[in-house]
Parts: sequence; C-alpha cells; structure tokens
Amino acid sequence: MTTLTASRSWTHLLARWETLLVVALVGLIAVGTSLSPFFLDAGNFSNLIAALIEVAIMSLPMTLIIIAGEIDLSVASMLGLSGAIVG
Repeated sequence: MTTLTASRSWTHLLARWETLLVVALVGLIAVGTSLSPFFLDAGNFSNLIAALIEVAIMSLPMTLIIIAGEIDLSVASMLGLSGAIVG
C-alpha cells in the first residue's frame, strides 16, 4: 500500500460520522470526569441504568416491530396505562 492510499484510507475513516460520535463521546467522558469525581462512580451508573430501564424496555421491542414494518402506535398508550396502574 502506498502512502497516498494509506493517507486516503485514514482520511476516509476520519470523515465518517461514526468516528465523530466516538470522538464526541470520549470528549464528553473526559470533561465529565474532570468536572466531577463521582462521574465514573458505580452509584452514578446505577442511577443512570435505573433512569433508562423503562425506556429501554419499551424501545427495544418497538425497534423490532418497526423494522418488521408493523408500525404500532399503541405503545405510548400502553406506557401511560402501565404507569397509571403501577403508580
């Protein structure tokens, strides 16, 4: 592989939006860690998981339903009903 081809390969890799997302994520983790000593703490991850678990329970099956083409709009009403019943 020539240097020109290798240079184009790195340029193509850095131009992808996924690479930008990874760089942004690493930057946000670095900023969060420098601002708070509790950012990478187990308690913080526990709170994060507790806050996101109900959204994940609803969104993961809905992803499969949408991919299959069976668009189901009753998910929001079922979430509201479940929240009203459980409290």
